[in-house]
Amino acid sequence: MLAEERGVLGQWIVEVMRAEWASGLDIGDQQVLIDIGEKIGLDRGSLEQSFVNPAYLKQLEDNWIEAQELGLIGVPSFRVGDELFWGSDRIEYVLDHLNDLRLKKC
Repeated sequence: MLAEERGVLGQWIVEVMRAEWASGLDIGDQQVLIDIGEKIGLDRGSLEQSFVNPAYLKQLEDNWIEAQELGLIGVPSFRVGDELFWGSDRIEYVLDHLNDLRLKKC
């Protein structure tokens, strides 16, 4: 949420996923997240504080509950109506489904 507040959410997501899937790093390790944050311009102190920020922790819990209720099980996940797609290899399926529904992206 810190990255979102600072306007670097897109960069954060890309770099966290790159760390996990391309570099094999443990994104559950706070030091890995701090290194990623610093790489995209977030300062160490703010990152460390974000790990214990009660408002952030509450939002994460709420997001987790909502994801479970929606049946989301992976990253990235896409839900279109009652259809669920997850995993980066499924993006083409999402696009095909949207095209089938005539909801093409403009």
